[in-house]
Amino acid sequence: MELIRINEFKKKAKKRYYLHLILVLLFLAVVAIGLVLSIQLSPWQIYEVFMIINIVVSVLVTLVAIFYFANIFPIISHYYKFYQNMTTVSLDHRRSRTYLSELESKNINHVNYRVLLFSYKEGEKEYKENLYVLDNDIQFKEGGNYKIATYRNVIVKSEDLNNAND
Repeated sequence: MELIRINEFKKKAKKRYYLHLILVLLFLAVVAIGLVLSIQLSPWQIYEVFMIINIVVSVLVTLVAIFYFANIFPIISHYYKFYQNMTTVSLDHRRSRTYLSELESKNINHVNYRVLLFSYKEGEKEYKENLYVLDNDIQFKEGGNYKIATYRNVIVKSEDLNNAND
């Protein structure tokens, strides 16, 4: 099962990133030009009114920009950076992993990842590793064996090895 369609998600993330960046910068430029023009073209009799309006608008736009760049843009940027170098060649293929349990979710750059605990044997030793699921509600069967492809420990593809033999 393919959890992340690489080319499709990559295009969406890139498009969203540049669209947001262009629109925000365009909005800020239009506001700045509007503020300068309103001061330049204001009649001298009511110059103070225009100055107060400009100060209020400047403060509001600054607060909106701070909120946007502190809360919304980091999420868009995280997705863009995550998908930027992802290709089918860059995937790590893990042959057989046994699903143990789901752990508490992890928040990385304002993005929630589900944390899943898997185990695998290498030689005589058994190891445990955490793998992450991004924006998907896939469920694994406890004790089930899976063939998994990951990118930066995020599951991209999974195949149930228990049902593959049936």
